[in-house]
Amino acid sequence: MSGIAGYLFYEDISEELVNKKIISMLNPLIINQKDRIEFHVDKHGCAIGICNNGHVNTAKIFQDKTSEYVVVFNGCLTNTKDLIAMTGISNLYEENFEAVIIKRLFEKFNKRLVEFIQGIYAFAIWDPKRRNLTIGTDRYGFEYIYFYHDKEKFLFGSEIKAILSVIESRLEANTDAICDIHNYHMILGTKTSFKEIQLMPHAAIFHLNKDRHSIKQYWDYPIHVEHNEDSEENLMRRSKELIKNATRKNIKNIKNV
Repeated sequence: MSGIAGYLFYEDISEELVNKKIISMLNPLIINQKDRIEFHVDKHGCAIGICNNGHVNTAKIFQDKTSEYVVVFNGCLTNTKDLIAMTGISNLYEENFEAVIIKRLFEKFNKRLVEFIQGIYAFAIWDPKRRNLTIGTDRYGFEYIYFYHDKEKFLFGSEIKAILSVIESRLEANTDAICDIHNYHMILGTKTSFKEIQLMPHAAIFHLNKDRHSIKQYWDYPIHVEHNEDSEENLMRRSKELIKNATRKNIKNIKNV
């Protein structure tokens, strides 16, 4: 399964140790021999990386010599045509172009980049100079990001098993989550089976600076929608138009990619 993961120590430690940690986090995401992992490790105690499924390469990592950011991305952008025009990217067939788009938007809009991207995605941006980590999730929460933090480190991953692979302390079972499974056959909200591990909310932008972090939701489902007493016929017509436009837009984006 394609996914992303990251390991951040709040204090500088050896690159060798961080290297071992990120490999330990990414290896559990491998499901067949064609899967491959890529990662970035720096002297500031941070490592972020990807695991790509051999058949569907949805995970991307990007860093170049001129950029101060490292970006990991997993998912699919559905408004690539608009984003390409905004960012001025010329090479549409670059293997990691989604990660490049995220980097360009972050350089221009910072955390407001989520206002412009559409699709199914999760991304993380590491700024080694300022020791800042930014993570974003899509509006509907299709791409999961789990995270864990204590006094020494911050961990995140597309799957819980990536985090469990490097935690040495014993975790406490979350009885509320277990009751959810028993009552609803699913876990509600941002709980997980472990009290110390959380699921990042949908449509969230997460920011970590050293040992301080914040989570802000940039979008939520509209609770009250005013129809201005439209007739059922008009509502049906508008619904069909929205579906057609969304389908047409996605088809154009696929052709451009």
